[in-house]
Amino acid sequence: MNRSLLIVICDFLLLSMLAMARFDKQTPPEPNTAVVEKAAPMSEVAGPDIVSSLQDSLQSEADAKAGLAQLLETRARELDEQRARTEALEQETSRLQGEEERLERLRLQLETERDKLREEGIAALAREKLIQEQLARRENELRSARENVAALQNEKGIAERDKAVLAERLEGAVAERRRLEGEVTTLRVEKQEAHAEAAKLATHVGDLAQAQQKSTQAISEKIRQVTPLSLNEVFDNFRKNRAALRFSTREALLIGEGEGSYERYTVLVKDSAGRVFSLCETANTPLRLGALSRLRAISASMALPGGKTHPVGKASFLRADPRIVAFPTDAATIATAKAQPFALEDAPLRFPTAVVVTAGGERYGEAPIRVIPGTARYIEVQTSLANVLFGSFVPSEGDLVFSENGNLIGFMVSSGRAICLSDLSQAASIDLGDAFSAARTKAAAEALENLSPDAQPHGRL
Repeated sequence: MNRSLLIVICDFLLLSMLAMARFDKQTPPEPNTAVVEKAAPMSEVAGPDIVSSLQDSLQSEADAKAGLAQLLETRARELDEQRARTEALEQETSRLQGEEERLERLRLQLETERDKLREEGIAALAREKLIQEQLARRENELRSARENVAALQNEKGIAERDKAVLAERLEGAVAERRRLEGEVTTLRVEKQEAHAEAAKLATHVGDLAQAQQKSTQAISEKIRQVTPLSLNEVFDNFRKNRAALRFSTREALLIGEGEGSYERYTVLVKDSAGRVFSLCETANTPLRLGALSRLRAISASMALPGGKTHPVGKASFLRADPRIVAFPTDAATIATAKAQPFALEDAPLRFPTAVVVTAGGERYGEAPIRVIPGTARYIEVQTSLANVLFGSFVPSEGDLVFSENGNLIGFMVSSGRAICLSDLSQAASIDLGDAFSAARTKAAAEALENLSPDAQPHGRL
């Protein structure tokens, strides 16, 4: 803080305190008359001195402020004059630089004209001499201009040194431009080659885009394969995308014939070729191997998600295990029903546990799985940890087995064992509905008996 201002503030506070004091109303005890008489003159003298001191301080502060204002005004005028000189110098420099560029263009033009005249052979020597004289005159003018620029730069000081650096860079740019002009032809050739290469590559853009899309889809599929879903998600997908099969039969009995009806939920799957099938295990259906030879007539229909029903004309028994039957289904019909077929799991042991859903879709849970030595078609579904399963049920024949990523592994074919359906190769087929033949069905049953696990030397797997 300014010292003079501090003195003024202190004096002002002192005067305020003196003004607030009320000496006339106090009733002190009777003082010594001699002391009072001496004190009174001091107060009378102190007041005028303080006021005078304050006035002097205020006057000094005002004079200092006036001097400072005058100094600032003088400095501002000097700065304006300096700024004006700087702007004039910059304008002069810009003008000289423009003149230099104009002279350089003129020199190049004159050189071009000189070359042209030399080639044409018309008054070459005289024209060349004239051009040289003009170039010399222009160069002298340019030299004088550069000297003027140097003089102006000396006056401008630090700011103008930056412009000198720019001038040097400008000269370097001119030299660089000359060098680049020599490379123009090469660059044009390279540009033409690049255009040709780009045109060639453009013809393959479509193929590259398709390959990239396939690669992206493959990566997405790999990620999906190794990403486990929750049990609830797997079960919910089955419930939303399952289909219901209804059979009507006429079968041979011990005495005469009888009619029967069956209903079974199936799972929709898609094989590697994009074909869609509806699969189920033949237990509790008229298509179990032991009942085929007794069939005299059979028809079937399938109810898809959304309630749409269509007839089924063929049943195919899988080569991997004839206890699993596949019903060919039209992919367009499935798409219309907004159903999502399951993919077949190509690596059943990818996860240590599997999701098991009852054939009727009432309950579901998870169970540990492991390899069965000596066979790659079946896996063991452990049931000793039944308390882990939701609903505390034990996997049994006909239940569906899903991988944790949502793909279908296969079906339970016996207690503790499941068939792995890596493919849907078919061993035999029978016609349903009006095309049904009891004789062909009986022949198919006899052929399937040889493929049945019950007929293998080590018994049922």
